[in-house]
Amino acid sequence: MSLLQRIPGSLTQKIDGILAFFFLVALVLIGYALFVGHQLEGGAGAINEAGLQRMRTYRIAYLLEQAANDPTRRSRLLVEVDHALDEYQKALQLLSEGDPKRPLFLPAEGPVREQMARVRHIWSNEMAPRFRAMVEKLQTPFLEPQILRGSLTQIDEAVRRYVPEVHRLVSEIETWNAKQSYARNWCTE
Repeated sequence: MSLLQRIPGSLTQKIDGILAFFFLVALVLIGYALFVGHQLEGGAGAINEAGLQRMRTYRIAYLLEQAANDPTRRSRLLVEVDHALDEYQKALQLLSEGDPKRPLFLPAEGPVREQMARVRHIWSNEMAPRFRAMVEKLQTPFLEPQILRGSLTQIDEAVRRYVPEVHRLVSEIETWNAKQSYARNWCTE
């Protein structure tokens, strides 16, 4: 006795039942593929935003160096630094909280969140205060070149320590995104 003969009802009802089952399976797989696709887009947005944080860090350090070396443009450059610091903070907040409209988001837990917490901690406790202190120093009317060079060296060293942490964040997001991509490819093959 075949499987179709064991199912009660007419042949039409049996075929309708089988078609409905396959339709539901296809619907679930399509829904899962769309869900994973949305996650991949959010991960890609997070990768881009985190990568921009590296560039923003270098830009702030560059503007501070320019302000230190060019007293004629110093006040304008310091305004740019203030704007860049505010922009960095907003971008860090966006990266941390995500934006479903964009989409941009990080996974809820795991190595990505741990690295994001590390990046935020270093930014809040070392980088932002160091950059702001340099802005204050550059607003001092009589600044000794020796002190200025020392401060610029400290900023350079801090940037060299911080940017690899941001890079690790980008790498963690890329790893997570690759795993999601694998899951999507498995589902849609």
